[in-house]
Amino acid sequence: MEDWQFFDRVRLQELQDEENELFDRLAEKDELPSFSMLPKLVLLDADKHAEKQALLADAFGDWNRYHYTSFVKSSGKYGRHQYEKMSEDVGHSPQEVQRYSEAFWTKAQDFLSPADYERHVKTIEKGEKRLEDIERLTRSTSRLVAMFRDPWEELTFRHIGNQGRLFNAIEDRYLLCLTHLHGYGNWDRVRSSIRRCERFRFNYYLLSCSAEALGKRCEALMRAAEREVTEIDKKQQAVDSAH
Repeated sequence: MEDWQFFDRVRLQELQDEENELFDRLAEKDELPSFSMLPKLVLLDADKHAEKQALLADAFGDWNRYHYTSFVKSSGKYGRHQYEKMSEDVGHSPQEVQRYSEAFWTKAQDFLSPADYERHVKTIEKGEKRLEDIERLTRSTSRLVAMFRDPWEELTFRHIGNQGRLFNAIEDRYLLCLTHLHGYGNWDRVRSSIRRCERFRFNYYLLSCSAEALGKRCEALMRAAEREVTEIDKKQQAVDSAH
């Protein structure tokens, strides 16, 4: 029984001790059933037997360490309530992952060591904060792109810097539009679209960029879009207040 399987060890041990005592009494009286019948022997009364079965069913005896560590990682990767996605990583059904998740967030602090509990919660919360950050950037990017009739030709930035050569305005415009099209993190798709774009056929600098380098630039552009939208909102609020 591992800590993260959430067995009620104290009560189960009490019931086990009682079973052992009852077994010993039968053995002393030579009243034990045949060897083949021992697996079916029920020593506890009906209520206590039902209690033991319920305690075993409420725990997670079929969860091994891989399931447990995958649960923690996937909770941060997808968010603690994304049971469908988490189940693919964990290896249990979405319903079982949900049951484990509910047990984790209500019992883990009492079952795990303080250091383990704090470390796992920090891992999950850090991942969820990252997801919230991505969602916020995605909303801002969508808003900025929607402000232009033809963002592929008209979208401009006021809040993005270019130190050295890096990327020019046209490249940035396409990169942000492609990020909006493919979604955050799909940098390989962004790179593939750039390589297929006739406009950049002879742009050897852009074509030479790795998916990782393009991803860094795309994220910077999304943050610039967020600043752009924030400034627009502030100006609109000032106008509204003046009226």
